[in-house]
Amino acid sequence: MPELLAVTTHPAAPPPAPPSEAVEPGTGTPPFFPTLSGYAGGQDDPRAPNPVLYAYGLFTVFLVLIAFVVDILVARDQELKAGEQALTQHARLLAEHAARSFDSVEVLLDELNRDLSSGHRWWDWSDARGHEFLRVRMTRTLPQIRHLIVFDDKGTQRFSGSFYPANPINIADRVYFERLKSGEARTRYGPYIGRNSNRHTYAVARRLERPNRNFAGVLMAALEPQYFEDFCWSTRPEDSFQAALVNSAGILVALCRQDAEDQDEYLGRDFREVMADRDFRHASPLAETLRSERHLLAQVEVPGYDDLRIVTVRTTESTLRQVQVMALVGVAAISLLIAGLLVRRQFIGLRALTVELTGHRDNLAQRVRQATREIETRRRDAERANRAKTRFLAAASHDLRQPLHALRMFLSDLRQTHLAPEQQAVLKRIEVATGAMGDQLESLLEISRLDLTRIDPERHTLPVSELFTSLAATYAPLAEAAAVALSFHAPRRGLGLIETDPALLSRLLGNLIDNAIKFTPGGHVMVCARRHGPEHLRIEVRDNGIGVPLEHQDGIFEEFYQVGNAARQAEKGLGLGLAIVRRLSDLLGHRIRFASRPGVGTVFGVVIPSPLRPRLGAAPRGPGVTVLSAFPPNEDERALLATLTGWGYAIRHEELPLPPGRLLPGRNDPYAVTLYCKRQPGPFADEETATLLQATVIVVAPERDAHPALPNVLNRPLRPARLRALLRSLASHPESGAGE
Repeated sequence: MPELLAVTTHPAAPPPAPPSEAVEPGTGTPPFFPTLSGYAGGQDDPRAPNPVLYAYGLFTVFLVLIAFVVDILVARDQELKAGEQALTQHARLLAEHAARSFDSVEVLLDELNRDLSSGHRWWDWSDARGHEFLRVRMTRTLPQIRHLIVFDDKGTQRFSGSFYPANPINIADRVYFERLKSGEARTRYGPYIGRNSNRHTYAVARRLERPNRNFAGVLMAALEPQYFEDFCWSTRPEDSFQAALVNSAGILVALCRQDAEDQDEYLGRDFREVMADRDFRHASPLAETLRSERHLLAQVEVPGYDDLRIVTVRTTESTLRQVQVMALVGVAAISLLIAGLLVRRQFIGLRALTVELTGHRDNLAQRVRQATREIETRRRDAERANRAKTRFLAAASHDLRQPLHALRMFLSDLRQTHLAPEQQAVLKRIEVATGAMGDQLESLLEISRLDLTRIDPERHTLPVSELFTSLAATYAPLAEAAAVALSFHAPRRGLGLIETDPALLSRLLGNLIDNAIKFTPGGHVMVCARRHGPEHLRIEVRDNGIGVPLEHQDGIFEEFYQVGNAARQAEKGLGLGLAIVRRLSDLLGHRIRFASRPGVGTVFGVVIPSPLRPRLGAAPRGPGVTVLSAFPPNEDERALLATLTGWGYAIRHEELPLPPGRLLPGRNDPYAVTLYCKRQPGPFADEETATLLQATVIVVAPERDAHPALPNVLNRPLRPARLRALLRSLASHPESGAGE
């Protein structure tokens, strides 16, 4: 702010120079900011700071610091309680993960137990056969399993999935072996030193029986403690965090902490002697939460495994970081008070820093431009490499079709000759392999053509029934050969028009049908079309096949992605069918809908524009329906209007709320049946209920919104079959014969 001119009675004292005329000492030039040199004049100088104001400022800062200290003392216990709750929540997360890991091992052992007990005389197997049986199943299991081992009824190791031949060890003295031999079907035991690995492990075991129910041996999975540490380490909230998996006696099964490079040094010991610097060594091993001066501890039982618990520990120092931050804020307030005396010097330094930052900015901008050019160059190189790859696949696929065609002709000629039965079997396998090779080359050629060439769809309007007739003629023989029931259901005449490129859409749907037939052995595949809003149709390919697991559903449209074909078996294709579907849908601008449940089936839907738009207020033959809804109609209500129009009802759409005293249509009105679309949950007013009871009304209410005083209430989501049955019971069916 500008300095005030001092007024004095001394006649010889000249007025002070204004700030614009002041000079920087030693330079002879005006300073960048006003100097503080005038404050040296003492109390006679009116520009000198007032000591009372300084005292007031220091007193205010002192009060703020006292408030911070009080807040710290009051909030400390609350912060520790919140830290205990957060620690318990993290322990529950680790316990849920441990439960899922053990569940996976239990399921695998149950499957192996069924395989070994279902008629196999595994005790007569050779070492090589037993090793191969376990090794193959270990490749499909989870990383928490270290070994899969089978012991005979004497406790001698017969087969191992990790060692061949199996080590000559005996576990007849192990507790879990004695339990299973005495009649228990399953058990868990540990930690103990494994005689195969000489490392701490935890055993999950099953009793093996002969057909006469006598004890035959033990199937055992040795678990890897390192797996728990890997998961815990990736989710730890801080470096000082510790977690452990312990048994019912508090003995460590697995440990996760920063300074534990080798778990075997600590496993098998009481967790109270290892964790939290032994702060809780005299506490109960079953306490849910414990607190010391330096540490917090929480314990949670592993769901479904009452002999296992998760123990988590964190330091109180990390819990009280917020309190420390508040203390630092108080220190910062004092620092700001002191820094106010150095403002001028900071501003001068800021001017020099601004010049330096400008140079750095220009340098950084130049480096960004250089990096951008380099990234652009690499992008172009990657695009060229991708185009070269696509051209290579296209050329290779095209060039291999001719020798493949010749091979098929030779096989056809060979089929006409007289061959021995074993030669006929070999010839059949060659034909199957040749067919799979041909299908793979066709897929490679088609996806390369879609990537290389620019295809402009030729769109026109055609009936869905015509498209379904063509697809049925093409894929019915394939479905019959696979013992699959293939059916097509087109909408009724007048509602089944779509606007698309027929050739490209046929190829898209053909890939979906072929995929459904392939994964629905002996099942049923249905292709149908239904309304999707007022301006689209959705063609669906439904099957009751094996379904797609949830963890694979995000990747099924990627190239070469296959579920259940890790060995890349040729007869199962290359995994390009759904990648072609995605490219064709993008090319046509049709949206793809997908849903699947393992063991239930899969549904693929293609949403296609339809030139037929239901018109509100149209009057086809048959009774009418008055639809009451708020304006404008939402998506659900527009779909409902389109469905009613498709069923052949005349629609009269009116806006809610009704004016006071307005009566609903009576029985003599051609639009006698009323659909009241209620959006917000809650009861009707008494006068509204009385009005609704005077007419033939179907109330479409939100989910779980009950209205016991009204006779016809349907909750969302609507079931079309229930709505149509209710309409038929309240009004005569339309003469137009509307289809489903």
